[in-house]
Amino acid sequence: MKNYEVSLKPLTPIHIWSGYESLVGFDIVDFGREICIVDFEKLPQELISQLASSKPQKWSYILRKYRGSIECRIRAKKTFTIPLPPGRKVKIPNDEVVPGSTLKGYIRTSILFWLLRKMPMQQAVNLLKSSINLTVAPKKVATKLEESVFKEKRVKKAGGLIDILQLLTVSDPLAKYNVVFELLKFVTQESIGGKLRTIAENYVIAFTKGTLLFNLRILKPPTSENITNTPPQLLADIKKFEEILNINVNEALKEFGCSILQGEYLRIKNINELREYAEVLSKWFRKYCLTNRNCVIARIGFMTGHQAKTILPLIRSLDQKLYGNILNYLTLYFGKTWDERTFKLVDYLGKKLGVGWCEICLKELN
Repeated sequence: MKNYEVSLKPLTPIHIWSGYESLVGFDIVDFGREICIVDFEKLPQELISQLASSKPQKWSYILRKYRGSIECRIRAKKTFTIPLPPGRKVKIPNDEVVPGSTLKGYIRTSILFWLLRKMPMQQAVNLLKSSINLTVAPKKVATKLEESVFKEKRVKKAGGLIDILQLLTVSDPLAKYNVVFELLKFVTQESIGGKLRTIAENYVIAFTKGTLLFNLRILKPPTSENITNTPPQLLADIKKFEEILNINVNEALKEFGCSILQGEYLRIKNINELREYAEVLSKWFRKYCLTNRNCVIARIGFMTGHQAKTILPLIRSLDQKLYGNILNYLTLYFGKTWDERTFKLVDYLGKKLGVGWCEICLKELN
């Protein structure tokens, strides 16, 4: 078994959405330099009674008045001075900040990218053409591709599929050090003629500082030597599991992360408003992609775009026609244009930067 300590630190603000939103004036209290997501279950009875007998429009005033008695589920720094208007929705982060399932999903995509890159080019192209299905919902488009790479059908009597990555486990954060949340506005901007215009925005509570520690394990696969009189039908299963021994997780993460970084740089390098962002990406490329180290660049979370969540950039480099067909399919399915002209950004530390960038470090344990 291989056992790793994995640390994750944000380089730019990260948001993993919990699926819940809070409302300013209801369960969000704006204290000026920070906001509080109120924990109503822990409010004093006197305050609960006063809220119950008051109009909702007055709740924000009452809660500010009792700020010393309020328990907050989350406190987040607020770097802008303009008060948030009542009714403004704010996306709430996952309780784990970055859950293990999110990290494993990113690792899975990285490994798929890495394995396809290692194939002879024509073999990879043929596999993509035969396994990408544009007649199903987007979440299932690459199901056959993943099955071809990661899975093996069991014998008919057993049924189901063997997935080699079931031997790779990622815990939820085992420790969270100096975690800081900030209320920020993530924007989607479109480039037209080298000029940016905002087409969507979301207020989020983002993870901006601190370190999360995870445990990643690659379990030792079974071998025929472990099983007395190995039944012939199990030999294929065992052979499939053994493929995980050839996967270099750190190398896969590095190649995928650097590919995302290079793709983002090429998209923004000629946009004057994003000049500082391009300089930051160049610095990260030298740090994470031109040296051998146990830390890699990654991009995860809300509003990081299909470039960071799929292998579309690799498909583009291997088969332009298939790439174009996928974009056309997504455009028709979602009713909005899928292209390379939109950027997911945040104003942070005086610069306009892409959201979701982080450093992931792997340390093998004895």
